[in-house]
Amino acid sequence: MNAYRLIGTPHSTAFAHLRRYLQWKNIPHTLTFADRSVLRSEVKARLGRIALPLLVTPDNHTLSNETAIVDQLERRRGGIVPLTTPSAQIVGVLLEMFAAKSFGPLVQANLAAESPADFTARIAEMAGSDDVEDAGSTLANRIFRQTCRRLARSGFDPEQKADVQAHLKTVLDLLEARLSKGPFLLGSSVTRADIAMQGPASVLWRHSRHIAGKADSWPGVQKWLRRIADILPGEQVATGGRPHMPESIKPLAAFAVKEVVPLAFESAAALADWADSHPGKLNLPASLGFTKLKDGIKREMTPDHQWHLQRLMAAADLESLPQSEREKLSAIGIGDIQEWQLPREIRYENHRFRIDLVATRDTVSPRSGILADMFDVMDQARESRGLDLALAG
Repeated sequence: MNAYRLIGTPHSTAFAHLRRYLQWKNIPHTLTFADRSVLRSEVKARLGRIALPLLVTPDNHTLSNETAIVDQLERRRGGIVPLTTPSAQIVGVLLEMFAAKSFGPLVQANLAAESPADFTARIAEMAGSDDVEDAGSTLANRIFRQTCRRLARSGFDPEQKADVQAHLKTVLDLLEARLSKGPFLLGSSVTRADIAMQGPASVLWRHSRHIAGKADSWPGVQKWLRRIADILPGEQVATGGRPHMPESIKPLAAFAVKEVVPLAFESAAALADWADSHPGKLNLPASLGFTKLKDGIKREMTPDHQWHLQRLMAAADLESLPQSEREKLSAIGIGDIQEWQLPREIRYENHRFRIDLVATRDTVSPRSGILADMFDVMDQARESRGLDLALAG
């Protein structure tokens, strides 16, 4: 087999992201849509559990985790053209993190909220017709409820339809503010950030009845989606020059910082607590508990929040940032990113998150910038978590 094989579901935002990435990079591939048989005979056989999407390599190795798949493909096949400024590189990674941990779940929550029947019907189709009679089947409804609970844990509860749609409108308005001024997120060239963000956006545009009736409110986003769909395989840089950090991306980037960075640092603190109470343990649990950040919404802390944060910090791992670049990053709330620290580091290998057993630092930062006022809330949550653990023990 000379082609990669992408396994997933057509309504998945991660699947849409990876499918477009493979096309953009001109990587030969085929698609396998996951039904019950594929889930049992292949996905579970390869991973030991059900997790999508997966990418099977030409030499029959299995790659998992949306962002890790892209990282590994770039290492295997050579990276895309490098971004010319540190601020563009950092914001690009930030938007990838935002797409995976916020925008994607938000889109799925919107689809579940606006049409539970359609959402359940798609689940029933994937589950297979031999033991699922219709969209109202016991199995499909059970999976739908599980999906809604998972989305609620990410901060987007499908039962709170008005809140979900208001949040979605905010994101689309911020995207429109940038894309009405330029063809792509980071200037005139398509980047990994565009490919990642179009995943949720393309699923939304194809399947949301709510958006279908209002799509003309975001003409820049529509043109951007068409522009990405029309990119020739392997095309990387448009005539207008290399990527940079436009002024019009700053509102979206600042919003993304507030959405994903505080929870990532809280997850890092919870992860360090877990490591201290489980000495010698290598494999991390799927969940690290729950926290309430400044908005008061309860969110689940998971290892991949810290992993994405490590990627963001690695993008800023330069000997020095010019003052002009620091000012650009300060405008979105992460001007002090080079001073950020984590008590533990983790890695993704063999389809799971694992911790480095040696602690790197005693504290979690940052404590300045836009994020400063959120960390008092995080401290209170951490103290409460410690009390809960003590009582449970």
